[in-house]
Amino acid sequence: MEFILEITKVTESYCGECEFLGFKTSPAKSLLTPDPLPSLKLEFYGNSITSGYGIEGGAQPASDNSYKAYPAVAARELNAQFHTISYSGIGVVKGYPSFLMKNMYNRTIALTTYKPFPTNNTWNFTRYIPDVVVVALGTNDYNLGFGAGSISVAAFSTGYKSLIAQIRAAYPNAQIVCTNSPMISNTKLGSTISDVVTDIKTAGDNRVYFFNFSQMQGGGFNGHPGVSDGQTNGKELATYISSILSISSIGQLNSKSSYFTIYPNPVKKVLTIKSDETIECIELSDLSGKIIKNKKIDDTVASIDLNEYPNGIYLLKATNAKGESFVQKVIKN
Repeated sequence: MEFILEITKVTESYCGECEFLGFKTSPAKSLLTPDPLPSLKLEFYGNSITSGYGIEGGAQPASDNSYKAYPAVAARELNAQFHTISYSGIGVVKGYPSFLMKNMYNRTIALTTYKPFPTNNTWNFTRYIPDVVVVALGTNDYNLGFGAGSISVAAFSTGYKSLIAQIRAAYPNAQIVCTNSPMISNTKLGSTISDVVTDIKTAGDNRVYFFNFSQMQGGGFNGHPGVSDGQTNGKELATYISSILSISSIGQLNSKSSYFTIYPNPVKKVLTIKSDETIECIELSDLSGKIIKNKKIDDTVASIDLNEYPNGIYLLKATNAKGESFVQKVIKN
């Protein structure tokens, strides 16, 4: 029997840090080589919404759960790695903590008062280079003056452009997605961010986009998004990210592993799957997770005809006789 261990820190940095020091196994047991990490890499900059603050409702921080927040949901939808740089109450030009995102974005630990404070608290951006960066900020700026007008549109826009410039300097080739706030129904914040994105594009950076989250239904602690909002926002963001990535970049995600190969991808009609082991079944689903085709196999080679399905992005799951599964994004065009 095989077991997969997954460790998730569900609370924010002000609740304390976690350090994984390893674990011991019985002498009669052995560790297996893990599956390769997904090729697609995402990174998120945000506030309490991104952190999963109070998302389960009830007392906080007991109700915090980053695993149920939209970044984790989007990453699972896309079969992607992800990093989250977020802190409740943080802002672009004004927030509740003593620091802004421009001060925190490159730290390994957010709190400057953390004891003992690490001697080197600067993140090395070459250690993890995302394909897509999502910036979901502005909720706290809105609540602390931008909505009422005491923070001007010009001041917020200048601060936002400066932050995007910092992120762009760290990741010259990343796609950057700037979002509205699912907590704010007034369109002022989203429209301003959209205008900033237009200005950045006009200045020559065409890898910057604006995405509009659906407004939250609520259910989280202190007026925050609930678990269903994390699902809704995560899945809609995943669909949008899929749409802006080039066909070649999506098609190459995990296109080959030690035991599965698929081709051609993108595909017009028939997709072929080969395995080192006997394939037991293949399963095709859309990005919402709905299974649209399930096929039993008993061979090292299988095929699936996509001619009857509309063009778009699908997820193919193949499982071999050892119980090993492989999930691959497939482009039908």
